[in-house]
Amino acid sequence: EFTHWFGSTEGTDATLEMVADGVAITNPRVQDQIWTPQTVMTDDCLSLEEDHNYIVRITLKVPSDGSYQVQLGSWSTNFQYEVPLTASDDWQVIDVEFPEFGGTVEGDGHVVFQNGWVVGTTIVKEVEVLEITETGIKSVKVNAADDAIYNLAGQKVSASYKGFVIKNGKKFIQK
Repeated sequence: EFTHWFGSTEGTDATLEMVADGVAITNPRVQDQIWTPQTVMTDDCLSLEEDHNYIVRITLKVPSDGSYQVQLGSWSTNFQYEVPLTASDDWQVIDVEFPEFGGTVEGDGHVVFQNGWVVGTTIVKEVEVLEITETGIKSVKVNAADDAIYNLAGQKVSASYKGFVIKNGKKFIQK
């Protein structure tokens, strides 16, 4: 389970907010580029290994037909696939496969959703990263979490930072 969620809506009137069921990504119109808005699910403890086979399993509700781009990796090593989605008021589980992952990510892995072609409010309930092994499918384990503090843009900040912060997956105001 990812502990930090943040979004980039630059140049759009899209929004991202935490709701009871998960994260709500509202995109009011089809964008010129699929990658805007983008929502980042990150956990500073996620590690991935080169040539391993991964699945990103997403549980979500989609308001309109369209396409998502799903990216797995780090800011320097990442891979992405475009996934067509069908509108539904019910929860859907989609699996996005990343066969023979092409790099090594040590502790700074993320999943990025880019949904500029899905109009309305998508609710993402759960995101899992799974590894396909010779003996089956297993959840990718994360290393022990640290007590890092992040601002709402997902940037690591010091204990002297003032304002809204995220620590251990919870939002609070740091004074």
